[in-house]
Amino acid sequence: MKFYQAPVYSNAMIELLDERNMGFPFTCDYMRYDGAKQQYIPTYELIMQKGIRLMEVEPTDRNNALERISDQIYKEIARNNGTTLRGLKCMIAKGISPVNMSPFRFRLAFMDILWRQADFYVINNDPERYVGAGMEHSNIYKSVQTDLDSLGLRFAGSYDNSLLMHLRREDW
Repeated sequence: MKFYQAPVYSNAMIELLDERNMGFPFTCDYMRYDGAKQQYIPTYELIMQKGIRLMEVEPTDRNNALERISDQIYKEIARNNGTTLRGLKCMIAKGISPVNMSPFRFRLAFMDILWRQADFYVINNDPERYVGAGMEHSNIYKSVQTDLDSLGLRFAGSYDNSLLMHLRREDW
């Protein structure tokens, strides 16, 4: 199976590019797009730039932790939304904002959510390992939940019908 290969932009390139000339989703110094999982994953550079000391271990273990952080956010979004997970992943990947935000600004807001989840992950020693069925939301900052709400990513309704055109394309 062939997966989408996201373009890679350095931070210097991003400063020079006009948003209309950017391909979404894309990988940058602070957030990479995984075409197989169809989701953004924070990079170690982002975590370090924000002052979060993610375990000083082998890069493979670090990358697994970063993927787990991303998975926690995507699970939270899926748990609290009427849109399919595929639809939600498409919205995030393409920067399709239900709250009238540009794709780049939407992506920046999502990146902010990911680094704050990394902070929660580190402070609480990977809380998802200890969360039981009756402990919903104890693995995410309340402010992150609020930000997900403000981005329209915890919406009880469904965006699937408005995403049909994007869901059919293989460009994410």
